[in-house]
Amino acid sequence: MGNRARTLDQQIALLQSRGMEISDIEKAKEVLLDVGYYRLGFYWFPFEKSCPANQRRTHEFKAGANFDDAVKLYYFDYALRNILQKYITRIEVNFRTYIVYTISNKYSTLPTWFVSSRVVGRDYISSFDTEVYTDKFKRNKFIAAHHRNHINDRYAPAWKTLEFMTLGSNIALYKSLLDLDDKKAIAEHFGVTYTNIFENYLDV
Repeated sequence: MGNRARTLDQQIALLQSRGMEISDIEKAKEVLLDVGYYRLGFYWFPFEKSCPANQRRTHEFKAGANFDDAVKLYYFDYALRNILQKYITRIEVNFRTYIVYTISNKYSTLPTWFVSSRVVGRDYISSFDTEVYTDKFKRNKFIAAHHRNHINDRYAPAWKTLEFMTLGSNIALYKSLLDLDDKKAIAEHFGVTYTNIFENYLDV
């Protein structure tokens, strides 16, 4: 699109000049106004001649490139994301819950085991305050309430803290566990024997 805004008519004309077939102009305008030219660009990218050499894009379309096909691809991706999100959320909750249950019960005298050098690698611990337990994190109403009620606690216990950590932070915590048996116990709960394979699954 360059560095200037374009009207719907100009967007349509630009697409057509690059070889995009548009059978219903008015419907295309509705879609562009609803979804946006920039966002849809990710979905007509595969129809461009220069794909996948995105560093030298000519923006010209292959013969037969059709606006409707790009829109269908967008809505397919949207629907797929919605389907997967439900299951990803379920996995995230169960993964977090099982880490908290397993490790907290094993190290029952260490409610903040996630920053204990007996349990977790030093690199994770040293970055915990800047990467996880930031001022913003401590403003979470449940974490803040814990510190109001327990003014001497540097951290809330694991069952509170991990609940509000991102999936990425919980995965990093899992990877930082020092005892291989701890990692195995969690991986095997999800039917995976080898911890390195389980970590690959988590990354994916």
